[in-house]
Amino acid sequence: MKSRNKFSSTLGRSVKKVNNHPGRSAAKIQLRQAALDWIGAGDSRVFDAFCGDGEMWREVWQNASAYTGCDEKWYRDERTMFVSDNRRVMRCIDLQPYNVFDFDSYGSPWDQAMILADRRKVQPGEKVAVLLTEGSGLKIKMGHYPYSLAHIAGISTTAVGGARNRDELFSKAVNGLAKRMGCEQQKVLRAASKAGSVMIYAACLFVGKD
Repeated sequence: MKSRNKFSSTLGRSVKKVNNHPGRSAAKIQLRQAALDWIGAGDSRVFDAFCGDGEMWREVWQNASAYTGCDEKWYRDERTMFVSDNRRVMRCIDLQPYNVFDFDSYGSPWDQAMILADRRKVQPGEKVAVLLTEGSGLKIKMGHYPYSLAHIAGISTTAVGGARNRDELFSKAVNGLAKRMGCEQQKVLRAASKAGSVMIYAACLFVGKD
């Protein structure tokens, strides 16, 4: 009998929104600054899919050459933004003008990542930065995998051991995203987090394959 502790290769979303935890903001800012540096502030065109009240815009993204936010609430500030479900927006607008995508989700960011991969063509040598906040930890601990996470990672939604091997699961998903976008994975930065944390924060730099 196979051990349930082994990560298997056969590895809905009702999530309450909360504000950024003060202890996480510094790590998120650092990752976004890294992405801005990778692309270059003068060349960065940001689509912020979970823009919220604009903390990341005030700290980092206002220094980009262009910025568009998206949230289901209108904050009536100076930002350019869509007020709608970001998945609906991403399926409708032209994603080509953007080269930085911020998916600071309250749960799983992989629906948005899959839409990005399927609708944003990356030219050979072109750089694209993707920020990911992966918060599916509690759901995975209960034995449930978001479909989009399982699909992009190439695993089964009934896989065993995902909660104990979230780093490997996350890496599979990032690799799957890069492949789906036709890109090489050039850099991935992860924010330090406490053991057992249900959140993963990362900045990824992808480069279009020749």
